[in-house]
Amino acid sequence: MRTVMTSFNTINSIPTSVDKISFKEILKVKKGFFGFIISDWTSIGEMNPFIITVNPTSRFDM
Repeated sequence: MRTVMTSFNTINSIPTSVDKISFKEILKVKKGFFGFIISDWTSIGEMNPFIITVNPTSRFDM
């Protein structure tokens, strides 16, 4: 089984730990990745202030 770890940064202002397009559409669908995707130890918890300031209809619904 393979594992990918997200980086603790953003791409086009979207935190990579929750970027639906990067992980679901590119990595899993286009590239055929069937392993685990894990986040940095604190990246999810540290996104709370960030998520409050973005559009709730954005691509944060992994």
